[in-house]
Amino acid sequence: MNQKALVVSHLNKVISKEIILNDINFSVDERKFCSVIGENGAGKTTLLRMIAGIEPTSGINIFGKPVKNYKPKELARVVSLLPQHITKAPFKVIEFLLLSRYPYQSSYSNTKEEKNICYEALDIVGISRLSDKYLNRISGGELELVYLASCIAQRPKLLLADEPTTFLDMSYKKHINSIFKALKEFTTVILVTHNIELVRELSDQVIALKKGKMIFNGSPDEIENFNNIFGSNKLSVNKDKISRFFYGT
Repeated sequence: MNQKALVVSHLNKVISKEIILNDINFSVDERKFCSVIGENGAGKTTLLRMIAGIEPTSGINIFGKPVKNYKPKELARVVSLLPQHITKAPFKVIEFLLLSRYPYQSSYSNTKEEKNICYEALDIVGISRLSDKYLNRISGGELELVYLASCIAQRPKLLLADEPTTFLDMSYKKHINSIFKALKEFTTVILVTHNIELVRELSDQVIALKKGKMIFNGSPDEIENFNNIFGSNKLSVNKDKISRFFYGT
C-alpha cells in the first residue's frame, strides 16, 4: 500500500467573512500526479498555499505529520512551491537557486556541493547556459524554468505548482510539460492548471473545485464533462454597450 504524501481533512478557509474553501477532504498517494482544476476564484491557489504552510491551517498532514508541526526549514526540505506570480529579482540565476538550498544548511554557505546541486537542477530543465545571467535580463519562459529549477534543487518529496505555463508560448509550455512528465516518477506532484489536455495526459488523480467546494475527486477518465467545472461564469459581450461607450447614444 502506497504511503500518503498528503491528507487534507475538513479544510476550511474564510477571509473577511467570505468562504474561500469549504470542508475540503482528499488524500494523495506518494509519487502520484494530482491536478487541481476549477474556474478562477474556486480556491485553487489558496489550497496550494495552505499545503505549503504559507497560510495557517490545522487540516493538512504531509507524510503523516501536520503541516503546523513542521519547523520552516524542515517543511522546506519536504515541500517546494512554484508560485503563479514570479518576480525578476536582481540576482544571478545561480545565486537565486542557492537560496533554495538554505533549508539543508546550518548557516548560509555556498559550498561546492551546494553549487553542484543547483547546476544539476539547471541542467535538468535545460538552462545551464543561464547560470550567470541576471533574473531581470531573461525572458518570461526562461524565468519560469529558473523557478522550476529552484523547486527541483530543494529535492522535495512534494512539489506544488500553480499554473506554471499560463503566460508562456507553446514551445515553453511543451518543454515544461515534458519536465513534469519526467518528474512524476520521482516525486509527488500537485499541479493547479487549466490545461485539460495536460490533466488527461499526466494525472493519476484530479481534484475539481467550484466556489470553494470540492465537486470531484478521481481519475481524469471519470470526469464526464469538464464544462460543468469551468462553465459557471457566464460572460458575454454586448456590442451595444461598447457602441454607447465610444459614440454615445
